[in-house]
Amino acid sequence: MIKGKTKIIELELTEPLRLISGLADYQALWVLVRLHYVPLGLLKLELKTDCLSATALRRAIVGQFNFQILEHLLADGGFEGLAELPQMFEKLAASCPYLKLPDPAPLVSLAICTRNRAESLARTLDSVSQITYPNFEVIVIDNAPDDERTAELLTGRFPHFRYVREPRPGLDNARNRAIREASGEIVAFTDDDTVVDAHWLTALTVAFDSPDVMCVTGLVVPYELDHPAQQLFEN
Repeated sequence: MIKGKTKIIELELTEPLRLISGLADYQALWVLVRLHYVPLGLLKLELKTDCLSATALRRAIVGQFNFQILEHLLADGGFEGLAELPQMFEKLAASCPYLKLPDPAPLVSLAICTRNRAESLARTLDSVSQITYPNFEVIVIDNAPDDERTAELLTGRFPHFRYVREPRPGLDNARNRAIREASGEIVAFTDDDTVVDAHWLTALTVAFDSPDVMCVTGLVVPYELDHPAQQLFEN
């Protein structure tokens, strides 16, 4: 149960851990912990001071994720087992084969259905522009809009993304239109109020390595938990 303001950050374990300050206004800290960009999970800490030292953070991470880190390193082939446990953190910079793409990388059609939300859509498209996957198209489905703000946003700031107007209202109609417009082997949907991860499409594509996989979903973490409405929704 979330009570009070919660600070949300993310950490990549191959990068140095640092002091986290500026926590005076928060009652809790959520840390999305990654190893080689792969999320290990959320570390949830109650806060009693306005900062958290790197030592305390490291202790909490090892306490919650030691088995996940060991499993990951063993799968990487860069860890010899329990004898190397004291040097676990020093082994974290080894390369990771988890996100190795097929060659050639399949085309992914990233579809975003929206209606009258140009401001939040702009933030979503900014994050989409940072995606590292090498082969994808973006299709924005403007679903029965009341004005031209979304069209103007795409023309002015994101002309390299496709704009499609779907006159029939309803999310089902918008998503079906996106599928009809898509050229990719994989169609990926996200909402117009999200900030997507730069490695999202890579991880999603790798998950389709098995012919038995027909659909993939993934972790969704709140962007912020500063206001009572956000906390209530997350609870």
